[in-house]
Amino acid sequence: MKRSQGFTLIEIAVVLIIITLLSGGLISFFNIQLTNQRITSTKANEAAIKVALTNFIAQNNRLPCPAIPALAPGAVGYGREATATASACTGLTPNGYGHCSMD
Repeated sequence: MKRSQGFTLIEIAVVLIIITLLSGGLISFFNIQLTNQRITSTKANEAAIKVALTNFIAQNNRLPCPAIPALAPGAVGYGREATATASACTGLTPNGYGHCSMD
């Protein structure tokens, strides 16, 4: 009796299971790395926003007013402070900035 050469279904199934386990571990590793990268990027953005806000407060002795929400991206003045209502924007700066009587 001559045995034909090739792989049996069991051998192929074992190989597929091993490949699945290895690829699952790699996907998990890359997912953790991507999450860590996003966290690092978010922390850097938060630090940049804090510096910008602190500089604005130091230069103007007030917090910035919100932008006009009705403007579409690309419109003139989009994302800029609504200066027409700057006098209506009131409030205290956080303690420690040295710009309010409650520090």
